[in-house]
Amino acid sequence: GALNKYKNARKILQRGIEKYPNSGLLYHNQGNLMLREKKEKHAVQSWKKGVELEPSFALNYYQLAKYFHQESNSLWALLYAEIYLNLDPYSQRTAEMKKLLLESYQLFIRPSIATLPAFKEKNKKQVKETPFESTFKKALLEHTPVTMNGINIESITMLRTRFLISWQNHHQEFPFTLLNFQNNLLQNGYFEAYNQWLFGSYIDSQGFGNWIKKHQQLHSESESWFKNNPLQPATFDPQPSY
Repeated sequence: GALNKYKNARKILQRGIEKYPNSGLLYHNQGNLMLREKKEKHAVQSWKKGVELEPSFALNYYQLAKYFHQESNSLWALLYAEIYLNLDPYSQRTAEMKKLLLESYQLFIRPSIATLPAFKEKNKKQVKETPFESTFKKALLEHTPVTMNGINIESITMLRTRFLISWQNHHQEFPFTLLNFQNNLLQNGYFEAYNQWLFGSYIDSQGFGNWIKKHQQLHSESESWFKNNPLQPATFDPQPSY
């Protein structure tokens, strides 16, 4: 029956991983199998291993972004959703991840929106944040007043721009390919176009259409820059503490 099926699938995956120990796809499949067996923690460990060993493979970020979002860990939800969108920008999961990315920013800025049942909080064991996590949170929260009147494409672009500039000035001790990539976009004048694609297309698709009409040259330049300078995640990128 089903039990044997899982057992066999597990064996096959295990053999595959022994043969191809750095395969993001095999860890992704192993994680999905664990999830089907209701072993969520094991699933998460598998996807994390996949990210660690093959950082350019997209689907483990997708699974982790969904997991962290559901756990109200908006920091890793927003980082992994954005990395996923860069690695796999035109898939059927794109809209879902853009929505998750925006929601993660909203929860990050106003945690009170997500009033979680108190009992869930009590049972959660407190995980010690890594220096990267606490520094990133503090740096991002410093700039959230620009979204006081709500999150729209202008305010989120401003939040991300200010955060990025202060990060580049003060936190070079945490190398992270995503932030270097954003910084390159900023230096080359394409950060606004990039944020339009990430958020504008989801927040206000009509407004995004108008923005493209108004900035046709910038839009096509940014698209070709994007194709020639893709994000390339690395094994040294920060990892979640759990």
